[in-house]
Amino acid sequence: MTILPQARAMSRNELKSFRAAGLDPVFFDSTSDNQLSFLKLTVLGNDWILDNIYKDHDFDDVPNNQLVELAEKTFRLTYGLEKEVKNS
Repeated sequence: MTILPQARAMSRNELKSFRAAGLDPVFFDSTSDNQLSFLKLTVLGNDWILDNIYKDHDFDDVPNNQLVELAEKTFRLTYGLEKEVKNS
C-alpha cells in the first residue's frame, strides 16, 4: 500500500510553470476552437501536478481515483478554494 503525500498548494513558481504548460483551467476558453476540452485539460493538468509537484513519489501502483483526489486538492489549495464543509 502506497502512502500518498499530504496535499499542498503550488508555489508561485510552480503555478507559473503550470500556466506556461497551458494546463490551468482558470484560463479555459470554451469559445475557442483550438482549446482542449475541459475534461481533457483537467486530466492533463492532474498528471502535470502529480509529475511536477510530487515528483519524488512513485504513483505507478496507486489507484487513479486517489491520484485525481490528490491533484484536485492541490489545485484547490493553490487557489484558496479548500474550505471546510460543515454538516448542517
